[in-house]
Amino acid sequence: VLNADDCNDADPNINPAAIEACDNADNNCNGQIDEGVSSSIYFVDADGDGFGSTDLTLEACETPAGYVLNADDCNDADPNINPAAIEACDDADNNCNGLVDEGVSFSTFYIDFDGDGYGSNSLTLESCETPVGYVLNADDCNDSDPNINPESEEACDNTDNNCNGEIDEDLSTSTYYIDEDGDGYGNAALTLEACDTPLGYVLNADDCNDGDEDIFPGNLEICDGIDNNCSGAIDDNVALSTYYEDRDNDGFGNDEVNMLACAPPVGFVLSGGDCADDDPNIYPNAVDICDGYDNDCDGTFDEDGDFRTYYEDLDGDGYGNPDTALDLCIQPNGYISQGGDCDDSNPNINPLQSDECDGIDNNCDGFTDENTCAQVSGRIWIDNGNLMEDADEIGVNGVLLRLIQTGRSSNIIEVMSTEGGNYLISGIQDGDYTFEVDYSNLSFDYIFNANPNEFIVDEANQIARIDFMSVENGEIELPEIFFHIQSTLAGEVSLIDTGSPMANLQVTLFSYLPEIDTIQQVLTGVDGSYEFTGISPGTYFLEFE
Repeated sequence: VLNADDCNDADPNINPAAIEACDNADNNCNGQIDEGVSSSIYFVDADGDGFGSTDLTLEACETPAGYVLNADDCNDADPNINPAAIEACDDADNNCNGLVDEGVSFSTFYIDFDGDGYGSNSLTLESCETPVGYVLNADDCNDSDPNINPESEEACDNTDNNCNGEIDEDLSTSTYYIDEDGDGYGNAALTLEACDTPLGYVLNADDCNDGDEDIFPGNLEICDGIDNNCSGAIDDNVALSTYYEDRDNDGFGNDEVNMLACAPPVGFVLSGGDCADDDPNIYPNAVDICDGYDNDCDGTFDEDGDFRTYYEDLDGDGYGNPDTALDLCIQPNGYISQGGDCDDSNPNINPLQSDECDGIDNNCDGFTDENTCAQVSGRIWIDNGNLMEDADEIGVNGVLLRLIQTGRSSNIIEVMSTEGGNYLISGIQDGDYTFEVDYSNLSFDYIFNANPNEFIVDEANQIARIDFMSVENGEIELPEIFFHIQSTLAGEVSLIDTGSPMANLQVTLFSYLPEIDTIQQVLTGVDGSYEFTGISPGTYFLEFE
């Protein structure tokens, strides 16, 4: 076009001929915006309920979005609160008239602690709506139990369950009696009317002693001076026994003082028979000691006493004269329990003494001089094999011989064999003995020979024991004692040319006299050695195979 007057050539509605409008633009291109257009003050409406507030204002020629022409809203954050709203019971000024909950009806509400729908006046609240935990009534008579309220059925529990002011009404009741001792039987002195059995009560009043659980009807009657079964009688149908007075407390009573009872009265016992009830040491079955009394009440005296035979001892040597014997339970003066003295005028003559060679029976055994006058002699020799003593056989000296009296180990006589093997044992008393031959100190090889019925050979100690019966009247005979020599023969077998030992070679030992006979047979060892032991004196020869 011939002019250049358009100020916005992109919008046909903006040009110098256009009419200025309220649109925040220069519609007529005169250099001014919205000139000549009328404007107003607008108020922000934050909750969009059509009512604004003075919190935020805007002047404009048209209504801006989110704004209104009024500032009548008293709570621009709640769309339900504005001048056009209806007042509600919510403790707020809903219609913005400056009043709270005006025109709304209020009621009194009552606390319902147990939640059964019935309240109590212990806590109330005025409100136009029902508060949580409150109800409009105060009809609950127990607001801590939800099972107790006007709608509950009355139960037999001694409680006003339906809150009508009566307890257990319209329920059948019975008379119950206190049972203090818990035995199942009650006392008529204390009763209770109830529709159900109260704790500690029973339906009967049959107990005759409600303070003792062991006393009740039907109980077993015992002997204790009490009516245990409430029959009205004491100790009925209990067996009675005869009891006897026991004054000395020895467990036995006087037969002449007795009574029938089911239990022993004080000072009485079941057993009688006491013949002296004033003496606790005298009663049946007591030990009848030696005291001149009938201690066991059997009619005799001192029968259990320690009766002994006592003998008069005039010489005081501890042995009494058997001709003066007395059987008593008490020892008399000048008497002792040991007899056997054959001369009670001489203290040196008694069974304890040794018999001297004096022509007197010193030990009172009926024999004279028998203990000190006996002796025995003999000889020990090396035998040549014939088991008899020959004149040319050598005697063995240094062998110890012991004579030991049986029962008196302290009475031991020892002698040593001398040159020629001879020995002499003297001073032998009457008695039983064991004879020992100790040859443990001898150094040559030997074995001991004797009659096996008379000798006991102890190889470990090299002692031979000979047991015999006794020595009487000074006479003794000991067996012959001799030694039997035993020999050893040993050697080795080997080849002459090499000297090698011959192992497992059989070697036989033959006797030559008095007849040819095989004595022993051995095999050579790995080194060709052989050995024969226990060879008696004689003539032999060897054979090698």
